[in-house]
Amino acid sequence: MATLNLSVEGSICEDGVGWLSGARVTINLQGGQVLEATTDAMGYHPHMSFRFTKMHGLGNDFLVWQGGDVALGPAHAVRWCDRHRGIGADGLLISEKLGDHHWRMWLFNADGSRAEMSGNGIRCFVQAVASGAPGTYEVVTDAGRRVVELSATDDPATVMASVSMGSVGAGRPSPT
Repeated sequence: MATLNLSVEGSICEDGVGWLSGARVTINLQGGQVLEATTDAMGYHPHMSFRFTKMHGLGNDFLVWQGGDVALGPAHAVRWCDRHRGIGADGLLISEKLGDHHWRMWLFNADGSRAEMSGNGIRCFVQAVASGAPGTYEVVTDAGRRVVELSATDDPATVMASVSMGSVGAGRPSPT
């Protein structure tokens, strides 16, 4: 399994929004799965380590944040998901472990808006937080409780994830 270490120096973010100009970011990507970013941006202690798993499913890609005591929100999603000045992703998935095989998931889109649910997102989320271990997992989302099944495949580097999305119905009216 190859490891890619990428170090970027220069302005990765905008002044006046809590990020520092001239920030340094180091990204470690191993096996196309684990992304670790070390940065001195956003007012955190210099060289504070952020550990993400970057996942993709059927054309969508997500950064999965597995906790710690740092509160994340819309501003982090906007900056980190930016494909030109950040890490790049469709959204930021934030986890809270509630028990064995049981998590809470928050989804922030790349523009910082909240989303109730994403079918591709929840499948990526469970594969990341469960480290790909086959089993049944429960995830609480803004759209309600969902059950995700992870199954082994013939390819040891691939797992099958399926989720019961619930009933299809009319969405909320668009604001005018």
